[in-house]
Amino acid sequence: MPDKEVPEHKLGIADGGKNAEKCAVRNMLTGSFTVTPPSADNHGPVRVAGTYYLAYEDGTPYHCIGTTCYVWNLQNEELQKQTLKTLEENAF
Repeated sequence: MPDKEVPEHKLGIADGGKNAEKCAVRNMLTGSFTVTPPSADNHGPVRVAGTYYLAYEDGTPYHCIGTTCYVWNLQNEELQKQTLKTLEENAF
């Protein structure tokens, strides 16, 4: 992502050479977006702060809290339902 305002930022397409072979999905991505000033509660992009921490562009610490669903498609339906119920009942 650009770190300053630009009227239009274009998404690239692999050049059809070595890069295209390494990244076939990228060949399908095209488009553009406008980079505008951040809103009042937007702290900017997240970057490495020091060696072991993350912070927003303005220095506000970034604390990532989340979950993963490894091998979701290999779990039985009962376990999938239990996982969804647990996520629904416990804010994180």
